[in-house]
Amino acid sequence: MRKLSIQELTTKLLLVLQRFYLVLIFLMGTALFFLVRINYPEHKLEDSTLTFFILTSLFYIPVSFLLENNTNKIQGLLLMVIPVLLMGYYCFSLLNLDLPIDQYQVFILGLVFVLFSFVVSFLRKETDIPFWSFTKIVVTQIIITVLFASVLFAGLSLAIYSLEVLFKIDISNKVYQNLSVLCYVLFAPVYFLSNVPEKAEMCKQDNTFDKFFKILGLYIFLPILALYTLILYVYLVQIIIKWELPNGWVSTLVSILGLGGFLCMFILYPLRLQNDNKFVNILSKYFPVVLMPLLVLMSIGIFRRLGDYGLTVNRCLVLILNLWFYGISIYLFVTKSKHLKWIVISFATVALIVSVGPWSVFSITKNSMEKEIGQLLNDAKLLKDGKIVDNSNFRIVVDTVTSKRLSEDIKYTFRNYGYSCFEPYFKQSIQKWDAFDVIDKLGLKDEEQEHTYFNAYTNRKDLIISIESYKKFIELNGYAKGKDTLCSTADLKVVLKNKILFVYQNGAKNPTITISLATKFNMFHQGNDERTLDTKDMTIEGVNYKLVILSMNGNFIRQDSVSLNNIEAYLFLK
Repeated sequence: MRKLSIQELTTKLLLVLQRFYLVLIFLMGTALFFLVRINYPEHKLEDSTLTFFILTSLFYIPVSFLLENNTNKIQGLLLMVIPVLLMGYYCFSLLNLDLPIDQYQVFILGLVFVLFSFVVSFLRKETDIPFWSFTKIVVTQIIITVLFASVLFAGLSLAIYSLEVLFKIDISNKVYQNLSVLCYVLFAPVYFLSNVPEKAEMCKQDNTFDKFFKILGLYIFLPILALYTLILYVYLVQIIIKWELPNGWVSTLVSILGLGGFLCMFILYPLRLQNDNKFVNILSKYFPVVLMPLLVLMSIGIFRRLGDYGLTVNRCLVLILNLWFYGISIYLFVTKSKHLKWIVISFATVALIVSVGPWSVFSITKNSMEKEIGQLLNDAKLLKDGKIVDNSNFRIVVDTVTSKRLSEDIKYTFRNYGYSCFEPYFKQSIQKWDAFDVIDKLGLKDEEQEHTYFNAYTNRKDLIISIESYKKFIELNGYAKGKDTLCSTADLKVVLKNKILFVYQNGAKNPTITISLATKFNMFHQGNDERTLDTKDMTIEGVNYKLVILSMNGNFIRQDSVSLNNIEAYLFLK
């Protein structure tokens, strides 16, 4: 077994500094960000700063490979400067991490940078074997790195914990958090980068096929792939016989099959070149053909969803993935699957194109949503001179179908793009509004909004109750759905039905006291989800009773009825 010397480790570290110094600069920034956030929480660091460090460090990995192969000083300087300028402008001027759409975009960009790191050194012809060998080594090193970092973190954490237990040392959780940063943000990337093949090794035409990959691809992935394909073809035959539209889930299943098939082809690529395994040859030559009918099924499923529910970012991405499957399948069939690197190159290129710019899926979806909302508002006669009509009093009746579609579009647009899409429709600022404020203003019926949770309770600090004129005291505590009775004794029964409290005395069939809770529920409905109120606001007093509500929670249903979960109150009777 070969031993690693200090000199060899030092040489590796110096090589990492030489090859990936740009990456390491922003990795250090990422680590510093986490350490400051952990140890100095009073310093409010923006998440956009963290995104800048992470994305720029990922961007500089493929750039570092390009710099190794570049001899032009001007081009090299541009390659060093452009990424940090682009990422700085994007993260600090364009990015809003409060919006899910921007989070989605950050993830796609990070994925694109990682994928380009695999292929940027192999864009020339006759580099398929080096690309396969490089990818195999890198993926293996990623797995080893994660394992080593986890073992290091677990071992050091256990050592720190043993000090805490054995020597009664009070160790803050921040110590473990700092350790995780050192292990996963500093050690792991540096170790991984130190094991990335050097420029000379990248060019080796080495297609050594490990037994592990042969077993994984030939005896595990391939049978699963065949079974999965059989199931989808049986489903395809079934819907043809029944002549019905496919289930919406079919897009996900076909996508998994396509990506799984390409992965299996990649793992078994050396066997494909050796041309001595008929199963691998069949997979390489005919899998793209076998996939085609299922891609048609996927397309039908996508257009069904688009017709039923309209365009969203997810559906747009799935549609683009479907088109990419068509293109790459045709390419692999024509080339007989000789150049698998173009699977990664084309996927990364398409992902980059559709994720940034005015032609991105995010911009297309936003424009589509704004156009559809405008059309629905016009059809429902809720616009006047380009501004939304205040229909909170329901003077304009909107049909159920339009109301539901408009409500869904408003919620989706608000959730993913924010309030700015609706600003042109209002004269006043709506910066603090949410989707339900717009829905209320339009007078739309919304099933999600119809169930609104509330939780109100008395401020116990001012809980002083005058009881000198009352003869009886009843504590009302607890409420179960379907059971209206809050209290039941031989001579007294208290029943709550929707918004009215009925008090029956001495076994009478009719209530002797009726207490309406409607005004209190209206007060709860107008406030926040959870409210602390003064005792006087939680008290209802009549001629011969006083009800002090201590706490009450439940859901408003369509604003005119209440589903109560729990009530805690004092009832005083004269």
